[in-house]
Amino acid sequence: MKTYRRELWFEAKLRRQFFRITPQIHECVRESGVKEGLALVNAMHITASVFINDNESGLLATSRNGWKSWRRRSRIRSTNTMRQKITQMLTSSAA
Repeated sequence: MKTYRRELWFEAKLRRQFFRITPQIHECVRESGVKEGLALVNAMHITASVFINDNESGLLATSRNGWKSWRRRSRIRSTNTMRQKITQMLTSSAA
């Protein structure tokens, strides 16, 4: 079995940033000489992730807007859940 390993480093200048790394992955596969198999692309940092999807138009904007919307909904849910817990605690201790 043939294997190949290469590390790619990217420096994000913003808190959340997307990198299109398809050309670099194609280059790695070409350099490896591997003709069949799979390429494992792994983010080695705990706060990083690899997002794999088609390079369709509008995907990046949708991802950014979706993240903002999810965070807003998440904060609202967390706040409501916390209020419910506090209310339950106060109600149960008063009884």
